Amino acid sequence: MGSFFESSPARAYFKQLERWFIELRGAPLQLAPDDYRVAKSWFEKGIPLELVQEEIGQIVGRSKEKEQEIKRRLRYYSKAVERAFEQRARLHAPGYREDAAPLDLDQRLLRLAAAIPEAPWSARARETIEGLSGEAEAVEEQLAALEDELLVRAREDFGTGEEERFQAELSRALDRLSDRMPGGDMVSARRRLERQILRRFLKLPEMSLFGLEAAE
Repeated sequence: MGSFFESSPARAYFKQLERWFIELRGAPLQLAPDDYRVAKSWFEKGIPLELVQEEIGQIVGRSKEKEQEIKRRLRYYSKAVERAFEQRARLHAPGYREDAAPLDLDQRLLRLAAAIPEAPWSARARETIEGLSGEAEAVEEQLAALEDELLVRAREDFGTGEEERFQAELSRALDRLSDRMPGGDMVSARRRLERQILRRFLKLPEMSLFGLEAAE
């Protein structure tokens, strides 16, 4: 991997990414030299591992749903990861809006609304999203609150069969994590994992102006 990965922080970053990505893509082979270069670039730019996993996970999840080939090299996801990082950094950067062109909030909200699945639990969600306005931070907060509401509604509407399938998928995911995480970490990770799987189970897009559905 070269001298770069001999440093403890870089090695920890890459090893965690490597284990996660190998499992996600379902290929036992180790990563290629160009994967190391991509990981090195992400680490040096300060891209959080959580963001990398979130972006790649969403892309792979959609590929699986559409029965498309899963890209098995990190370089295929490089642009999406770096775009998400730049967008998130801009959202939180002081004075960003004075220095850059404003986001096209209306178009992003329309794209996000169109990605909401039609279901009893999502009734009027599209209209709510399309009616949001204001500063990006305020809209993000409203979208996060709406996501919380939709997840609760959907879970309440689950029939016995749906709940069993959801619990089975959650159990499989927790089993995969249990060998790699201490007990305390598992407790904190369960809620986050449950939320991620529930969103995927419902085919609910990332409720953010900077999610792939809104930004594409």
